[in-house]
Amino acid sequence: MEVNPFEIIKNSISNHNLFKKTDTLLVSFSGGPDSVFLMKALKKLHTGPLIYVHFVHGLRLSDEKKEAALLKEIERKNNILIITRRIPTKAYAKKFGVSIEHAGRLLRHSFLIHFSNLKKASHIVTGHHFDDHVETYLLKKQRGSTYPIGLNFKAHLYNKSFIKPLLEINKKTILKTLNTDNEIFIKDPSNDNLIYERNIIRHSTQPTASKIKLILKDIKNNLLTSKNLKERTSLLINRINVKRNEFSISTKFLETTDQGECKFFLNSFIHFVFSSKKTKKKLITPSSVHSSKHIDSIYDALKKHNTKLTSFKLNIPNFHTVQINKNILKIYSEKRDNKHPLQNKNKITNDLVINFENLTEAKSPSAYDFNDYKIEITLMKSPHIKEASEKIPLINQKTTLSDKTSFIYKSKAPNSSNSGFIESISFYDFETIKDNSLIIRTRKSNEKITTFGNQTKTLKKYFIDAKIPQEFRQSVPLFFIENTLVWIGGFQRSKHYKITKNTKQILKIELIKKNHK
Repeated sequence: MEVNPFEIIKNSISNHNLFKKTDTLLVSFSGGPDSVFLMKALKKLHTGPLIYVHFVHGLRLSDEKKEAALLKEIERKNNILIITRRIPTKAYAKKFGVSIEHAGRLLRHSFLIHFSNLKKASHIVTGHHFDDHVETYLLKKQRGSTYPIGLNFKAHLYNKSFIKPLLEINKKTILKTLNTDNEIFIKDPSNDNLIYERNIIRHSTQPTASKIKLILKDIKNNLLTSKNLKERTSLLINRINVKRNEFSISTKFLETTDQGECKFFLNSFIHFVFSSKKTKKKLITPSSVHSSKHIDSIYDALKKHNTKLTSFKLNIPNFHTVQINKNILKIYSEKRDNKHPLQNKNKITNDLVINFENLTEAKSPSAYDFNDYKIEITLMKSPHIKEASEKIPLINQKTTLSDKTSFIYKSKAPNSSNSGFIESISFYDFETIKDNSLIIRTRKSNEKITTFGNQTKTLKKYFIDAKIPQEFRQSVPLFFIENTLVWIGGFQRSKHYKITKNTKQILKIELIKKNHK
């Protein structure tokens, strides 16, 4: 006999003590199947006030009128009132240099907390279900989490109670119930867009029943391990010395901790640093978005680096630096202009368009300014292909400034004649370019690059793999020809317009970054 899903939810609410029947609940309502099902469940199981809030992200302008009409129909049919607010997702993502996903999540949290305070709600309720629980585990595992877990029925974020009463209900049951009752809901096409990391997990991985059992068992074990580690880590956190914007601790704790516990502490340490920064602003700003690769790098340095002789440094998000020196692990924030914290490192101007028709073969290059960079364009005649190719050793490789680091990290270029400048160069077969202009701009959304190995990556994926700090990504110059990304300035050149034995004219692009003092 099939169990009534609302009875399962009722038991979840009771077993996990999620809320009282008379509590005021603020419901995050997207209008999709999950939130409509959540609304049905709460109307059946809750007697207290229910406040529904819907956010328009401004990402699908063509669908907004249709979705607004569906929301009105849902309101009418179910006799509810939905508060609708528009949130500046794209502007927020651009300002802070984060993904659209992360921007939307932080903005939703910001406004949910705002309305929760305004309406004096006891809890904020979301429609996350069992499939989301499993996907979160898989996503964390893919990102390199040592002890990946899924979602919790109840969590405190930013001193607010967020609850998820549907975690024992799967998507199949939700859709079946809604279709049986002929319920209206919004179908979000972005759920099928593979530019979002969670959607890739959702569509590429469909765990079998036996696999799900193993996942749930691993989550249970990881929760227990994490609980024990939190207790031990809290003792270490209490030993952190705090002096203004500098946080430090002795590395001697390594002598009694294994790899898993050490990495767990490092992750907690970074979270502690970011959570120590309190803000009175209504909008939540990005905090610790460091990856497991940052943790791995710090751990390797702690284990392998002779800190008595040399100093290890690593940039992490939000303009912070990790340093190990003389057996002291330190995290500190870089000095910035308080009035304009992003002015120097994320200064953004309009697109720069360079017309190829104005280029002539000359010894002196054409020079242009773009943000904090100087760009020199040279059109080179190449009658002797062998000789030219010998002078261009990096045309088929990732362009870097030294053997390991790029200009974005302020590494000094070897043998540079321009003291105070850092340079990088890329070359292209000019005769194969059909367009008459080169466009240079900073990062927007959905950009991709195809490398010489025919591997196509999104900028987000490339930046993560290349361990480029979050705060620098929005200021990296991008070079486009014929609407194709041909160069992530100073880092990765695309496969397009490569030099061949038939090349007659070579387009040379030199990128120079001024040294900030």
